[in-house]
Amino acid sequence: MDRLYDKRGPGLGMRCWRFSMYVENGEIEKLSFEPGLRDEAPTGSFDVSDADMMLAYLKRR
Repeated sequence: MDRLYDKRGPGLGMRCWRFSMYVENGEIEKLSFEPGLRDEAPTGSFDVSDADMMLAYLKRR
């Protein structure tokens, strides 16, 4: 998914950038990545990948 970022500075290693995904029958129906992907990024918010956003999407389907 090309979403790894480097958090080795604080001892966390390579991490996957925050995202949420809804998969149905093996196909991705919804994929939401948080903006701002960069190495050594500070702790960010969950503007598009949190559970409430995914639940709202599912309710609209």
